[in-house]
Amino acid sequence: VEQDYLQSKTEEYGLDGLADPKEQALLLLERVDTIPPSLALGQTAYESGYGTSRFAVEGNALFGQWTYSGKGMKPAEHRASKGNYSVKAYEWPFDSVRSYMKNLNSHDAYQGLRDKRAELRREGKDVSGLVLAESLSSYSEKGMEYVKTLKSIITANDLEVADSTTLRDELVSLIVGIEKAEDVAETENKIEELRASGELDRIIKDMRLK
Repeated sequence: VEQDYLQSKTEEYGLDGLADPKEQALLLLERVDTIPPSLALGQTAYESGYGTSRFAVEGNALFGQWTYSGKGMKPAEHRASKGNYSVKAYEWPFDSVRSYMKNLNSHDAYQGLRDKRAELRREGKDVSGLVLAESLSSYSEKGMEYVKTLKSIITANDLEVADSTTLRDELVSLIVGIEKAEDVAETENKIEELRASGELDRIIKDMRLK
């Protein structure tokens, strides 16, 4: 089972073509590694306007990632010179986070971030969002101006405190928002219907909550 999991990850991160298993394992360890919470929080604040952008509200797109698949959300001011791009939309916010992490951990443009993170690991230092932010000039056309603003967001909001926190070891709760008090009973009935039909289990499985 462990070997199957390892093989699936090497394929997922495009490392299955390497002949040397040791090199394959070392490169995989450099890719399947943490993204500091402060960096992720800072980037989603920047890219989604603190969660208020149309892409975030309508498409759960928290990190402004582009796609050329023909699917996604077209920007109001589409730049023809950049091709037929759109902002990738997601069914769940978690999917946006997973896609963002995979992007930083696998795309060639962010090799510098992975190298810096590995260097911090070797030196026994904390993996800091502010430090890794220096490697993200390729994330935006704004280059180092993007990096400067991103670091300002992390600092101004004291986001680095999140880098040293851990989640409590308890079950994750799925919270359903209800705008009007009179809708509580109806919502509870719908949840029970979903539970009885097995649909609720499917939804939670799709979100991959444990």
